[in-house]
Amino acid sequence: MARVIARALEHGEGVEFSRGGVSDDDEPAIVQRDLRGDLRAWIEVGSPTPDRLHKATKLAPRVAVYGWKNVDQLAEAIAERGVHARRRAGAA
Repeated sequence: MARVIARALEHGEGVEFSRGGVSDDDEPAIVQRDLRGDLRAWIEVGSPTPDRLHKATKLAPRVAVYGWKNVDQLAEAIAERGVHARRRAGAA
C-alpha cells in the first residue's frame, strides 16, 4: 500500500514501479526515467540502508525516501554514514 501512495505522490512523466519488484537490490521501489531511459529519480519506500541510499545518490540526480517508522534513526544513520549527493561539474 505504501508503494501505491508513494507512486501517487510522485506522479509525473516517466514515473513507474521498478521492474524488479519490492526485493530487488539493483533498483528502487519506484523509478523515474526520461524519454531516453536515463534514470532521473530513485524513489525508495520504507527504511532503506544508508549504503543503498549512498549508491542511489551516485546513480540518480534525485533520491526520495517515503518512510513511516524509525525515520529519525534512518536520518541519523544517513548522517553517520556520510550519504551525500554527487556534485555536478561546476557546482559549488
